[in-house]
Amino acid sequence: MKLGIAGAGAFGSALAVAFDNHDVSLFTSFVDHAEQLKNEKALKNIKIDIIDNIQKYKHDYILWCYPIAPSVEILYSIRQNIAQETKIIICAKGICANNQFIHDAFTNILPNNDIGILSGPNFAVDLSEKSFAISVIGFKNIITANTACANLSNNTIRLLPSDDVVGLQIAGTIKNIIAIAGGIAIGLHMGQNALAALLTFGLTEMCNIGCAFGAKINTFFGPAGVGDLLLTASSETSRNVSFGKLLATSDNAVQTMNDKQITCEGLSCLHSVWNLCSEHNISAPICNFVKNVVTGIDKPSKLLDIISQYDIK
Repeated sequence: MKLGIAGAGAFGSALAVAFDNHDVSLFTSFVDHAEQLKNEKALKNIKIDIIDNIQKYKHDYILWCYPIAPSVEILYSIRQNIAQETKIIICAKGICANNQFIHDAFTNILPNNDIGILSGPNFAVDLSEKSFAISVIGFKNIITANTACANLSNNTIRLLPSDDVVGLQIAGTIKNIIAIAGGIAIGLHMGQNALAALLTFGLTEMCNIGCAFGAKINTFFGPAGVGDLLLTASSETSRNVSFGKLLATSDNAVQTMNDKQITCEGLSCLHSVWNLCSEHNISAPICNFVKNVVTGIDKPSKLLDIISQYDIK
């Protein structure tokens, strides 16, 4: 397969390594970054270029790995350079600033292309070392999803098909916010029992939000749901957990992340999730708590009250 990877951050670069049995091209937005990537030993078999030159390559699939915030603007700027037969698989997690699902935004920009979602428990560091992983690829047409999984799966990453693009997006979004709460629990030394309770209720919250938008409940009990939640929310390797720990131990958590130029996907979608839940009258105590801590309304220590009083009905 001719595979393009748009976005050469840690995750995009790791996917380039994981899929290097294909004809892979890795794209960044900056010339100096492209030159730097060409010197990385792990990427020696990967074509490196800037995103403006994507039309030079006739891709079967493009894995979209830019963060949510700039994604719509970047895709819009290069939309004429992407062939209609190229399938786009969005790997970014979150909801657009205007409360729109990223799949809908991409479909509006490229109405003639098949747009899919990739979601699952995959840390970049493990993928870059070709440690085995499982993920899910979702298209609205299950045949398209089956074909993509068959075409792209290899010995490093096994891909499972789904037609629940809504559920995959919600799972990938909510697990990042729950992971921030997990970081708060770790930062406050609440213990493993409390963390387990938090993740249990976090999964409940994910299911409740997903079902309100018509997602399939089974999605949340698979790799893209509980699998990704367990990985992201319980490991200090996670940027979301790291941010949560900062919230628990520092008064300048957001500024610290910005100064270090670390993208925290759970942080970037907090207000969009809150807006969607408010608009649709969905109960989301953990997501609301994290938003309130970030905005200074609640203290991190309130997490114990959230867990001890959580209603799973």
